[in-house]
Amino acid sequence: MFNEEGAEFKGSVPAGKSRGSGEAYVADFSDAKNSVGEIIKPHCVGNNFSTIREFDDYLIKLDGTADKKKIGGNVILAFSIAFCRALAFEQQKLAWEVMRGEFFFGTTEGKLPMIFANLINGGAHADSNLDIQEYMVIANPAGSVAEMVERVSGLYKNLAFLIL
Repeated sequence: MFNEEGAEFKGSVPAGKSRGSGEAYVADFSDAKNSVGEIIKPHCVGNNFSTIREFDDYLIKLDGTADKKKIGGNVILAFSIAFCRALAFEQQKLAWEVMRGEFFFGTTEGKLPMIFANLINGGAHADSNLDIQEYMVIANPAGSVAEMVERVSGLYKNLAFLIL
């Protein structure tokens, strides 16, 4: 995604192995490429959206299916992430600040976002004998976002050293 000045903004969405029956359709690379070229670009280029929700609602309406089969839920989400980053750039904010302002106004002012990290995988899709699918941690919301990410990263590295 590019803004009017030519700056590029990206979003990526990994697709896991397990999907519930109520989850959105995940487009493979070929379908995603077609969605972008045939649906998103012709309808979105030249439009101005002032909020993430406005952009998301437009893409969902453009898809027009309950399970996002026309565009792909992962493609819609990736474009939403890219749009959020573009909007943050335009507003001279960080992406999480834009999301907080749009979706969590009044409840989190002055608070840092919660950082969740998946540290160990188990369950049916892992090469281990762990019964629990994911072991996650939540960073203590202290310091800056960068410091929280650094603490989680340090924990991950130390855990790998201990386990491996």
